[in-house]
Order: sequence, then C-alpha cells, then structure tokens
Amino acid sequence: MGNRISRRTKSKASAESSNGESFDYSDGATSTHSTPKFPDLPFALSEVETARQRNEHFLLKHVFQKSYFAPIDNLLEQENSNVAILDYGSGVCFTWIVEMANDFPNTMCYGLNLFKVPDTEDFPHIPPNLHFDKANILQGIDHSSDSFDFIHQRNMVHLYHGDDISFIIGEMMRLLKSGGYVELVEYDIMPKRAGPLFSRLFECVFHYLKSQQKYLFQGPKLKRFLQQGGFQDIKAEYVSIPVCWGGYMGKLMYENILAGVRHLGPIIYQDLFKSDADFDEKHFEEYVDKAFDECVEYKTYSNIHWAYGRKPT
Repeated sequence: MGNRISRRTKSKASAESSNGESFDYSDGATSTHSTPKFPDLPFALSEVETARQRNEHFLLKHVFQKSYFAPIDNLLEQENSNVAILDYGSGVCFTWIVEMANDFPNTMCYGLNLFKVPDTEDFPHIPPNLHFDKANILQGIDHSSDSFDFIHQRNMVHLYHGDDISFIIGEMMRLLKSGGYVELVEYDIMPKRAGPLFSRLFECVFHYLKSQQKYLFQGPKLKRFLQQGGFQDIKAEYVSIPVCWGGYMGKLMYENILAGVRHLGPIIYQDLFKSDADFDEKHFEEYVDKAFDECVEYKTYSNIHWAYGRKPT
C-alpha cells in the first residue's frame, strides 16, 4: 500500500501545515519538543482500562445522541459504493468502529490502534466490512493517499506532543479523498465550576501533561488546528457533562474521571501535596473522595468538544 509518509522525513523543528501555515499551539510559539514518543502505554491495558474505554464510548454516545456530526449520512447509506472510513486511534475496545461497521454494512471500515489489534477471541463476530490495523500513527499510516471518505478521531490528548500535531493533521489531509471529512473529539482538560480540591487535582494533571507534551491536543483548540491544517467548512461545538451529579451521565463521568485519576495518582502525588513523600494510596484516595464530593456542591461539569472539516476539492 503506497504513498506512505514517514515521520522521519519530517523536520524535527517543522510545525508547518500542508498549506504552508505555521501551527500556533497556545501562545504563538511553535513546538520543537523531541521527547521520545510512546515510551510506555499512557494507560495500562488492564480490565479496568478496557471497561473505562467501553463505558466512555457509551457516555459520549448518550451525550451526543449520535455517532458522528459530519454531514456524511447520504454517503454512508449508499449501496454498492466504495466508501471507506477510518477510526484513527480506536482504543482497546474498537467500540466506535465496530458499531459503524454494523450500522453501515456497505461501508468499508478500518480501525487503527497503536498497541493492540483484537483477535477472534476479542471479537468472535467481526463484521465482514471491518478491518483492524496496528501502526505507530506518528510514523505515518500505511495506506495510500486519497483512501478515505471520513476519518474519525477522539481522546488522543494524552498521546500527542506539540510538534506531532501538524504532522497528524497533515497525515489526515493526505489520507482523505477530495471533499472528505475529518472529525475530532477531545475534552477540555480543566473542569468548569470546580471546587478548590477538584481544581487543584486537575491543575496537577494539567501540569503533568504539559511537562510531557508541551502543547496539548485538547478540545478548545480543535477548530484552530483544522483551520491551520487547511481544512474548509469547519464546524465546532461542545457539550457540557456533569460530574457526580445530574443522574446517569454524572455517574458515568465520575467513573471515567476516577479511573484516569487513579492511574495518574502515583505520578502527580508529590505535586498535589507539595511533598517529597512516597505515594500513599490511602491518603490520595481520601483526597480524591473529598474532591469528588465538592463536585456535587459546586455543580462541576466538563466540556467535551467536537470539530469537523472538509478537505478542499
């Protein structure tokens, strides 16, 4: 499968989009961050993480009341077509792309993951129009240019370094057919209307991510990244999700955040408590419990953003 673009062919200092425009990450600077990519899994491939990703999928489907926002309904419903879609970073469960393959049997669906490709034991009933790929997306995707009508990606904030963003957006542009759509979905890392304990907790999470990634691929910047990447007809919006209150959604959001916070606990512990002490799980859990209790009192919520854009014809 030809026309593969290697990450190694890109200049390390380059932060230029496919249309020659320089990527502006947060403060007008371009990143030259060169930390080795993916030295470890961002989240351990455990039963807990598998359950978290699956539950998060159904949380977002409940919140959005749809699987995508881009105007591609007529395209996906065509019979005997050559329509192809790509889920760019499918996670452990591949849930989104599996559902799309079942919902649109005439569409060729590809799920791409960095770490694991499921086998028949994971998915005993794989739809015939579904294909799984494993690849380091920062080294380029082994598909020809102009291969896909739609590319979907979500929840990659913990994977991309600042200087990866221009390459990733450019690679999506390469892979899309003329007039095809890309859609991105990401959280705003910092919660809204949070109490002091919950705010402090997420300040530490934010500090850690910034120390690792320099500039973050987070929700509020999706529209800007698509604009700088040369996409057209861009639309962006966000939905607010309650944390620990508001019924079913608040419960799912609590469980989703809790799993992530517990994973990062040993990493952010010293920053959180301004101490050199070793990680104390009981001490940390007591803090986290109080922080989540605040969410009910303050009616804390988190925003998740989506944006889509069209490749010029």
